Amino acid sequence: KKIKLENLGVGVAASTLGSLEALLEYLAKEKVPVSYVTVGPVSKEDVMKAM
Repeated sequence: KKIKLENLGVGVAASTLGSLEALLEYLAKEKVPVSYVTVGPVSKEDVMKAM
Protein backbone atom coordinates (compact mmCIF):
# COMPACT_ATOMS: atom_id res chain seq x y z
CA LYS A 1 0.00 0.00 0.00
CA LYS A 2 1.33 3.45 -0.91
CA ILE A 3 0.96 6.54 1.22
CA LYS A 4 0.80 9.87 -0.60
CA LEU A 5 2.33 12.53 1.62
CA GLU A 6 1.51 16.20 1.14
CA ASN A 7 3.61 19.28 1.93
CA LEU A 8 0.88 20.51 4.27
CA GLY A 9 -1.22 18.19 6.36
CA VAL A 10 -1.55 16.40 9.65
CA GLY A 11 1.10 14.18 11.17
CA VAL A 12 0.01 10.68 12.09
CA ALA A 13 1.66 8.69 14.89
CA ALA A 14 0.45 5.21 15.78
CA SER A 15 1.73 2.52 18.12
CA THR A 16 1.29 -0.33 15.60
CA LEU A 17 1.25 -0.71 11.84
CA GLY A 18 -2.35 -1.93 11.93
CA SER A 19 -3.54 1.15 13.80
CA LEU A 20 -1.59 3.37 11.40
CA GLU A 21 -3.33 1.72 8.44
CA ALA A 22 -6.73 2.24 10.05
CA LEU A 23 -6.01 5.91 10.78
CA LEU A 24 -4.75 6.54 7.25
CA GLU A 25 -7.79 4.84 5.73
CA TYR A 26 -10.11 7.04 7.81
CA LEU A 27 -8.20 10.24 6.99
CA ALA A 28 -8.21 9.41 3.27
CA LYS A 29 -11.97 8.82 3.37
CA GLU A 30 -12.42 12.23 5.03
CA LYS A 31 -9.97 13.83 2.54
CA VAL A 32 -7.58 14.98 5.28
CA PRO A 33 -4.05 15.55 3.89
CA VAL A 34 -1.20 13.76 5.69
CA SER A 35 2.31 15.23 5.79
CA TYR A 36 4.16 12.51 7.71
CA VAL A 37 3.64 9.19 9.43
CA THR A 38 5.44 7.29 12.14
CA VAL A 39 4.98 4.00 13.98
CA GLY A 40 6.00 3.61 17.63
CA PRO A 41 6.11 5.89 20.62
CA VAL A 42 5.68 9.62 20.03
CA SER A 43 9.09 11.28 20.09
CA LYS A 44 10.19 14.83 20.78
CA GLU A 45 10.81 15.19 17.02
CA ASP A 46 7.20 14.21 16.31
CA VAL A 47 5.96 16.91 18.66
CA MET A 48 8.27 19.53 17.14
CA LYS A 49 7.04 18.68 13.61
CA ALA A 50 3.47 19.21 14.79
CA MET A 51 4.17 22.76 15.97
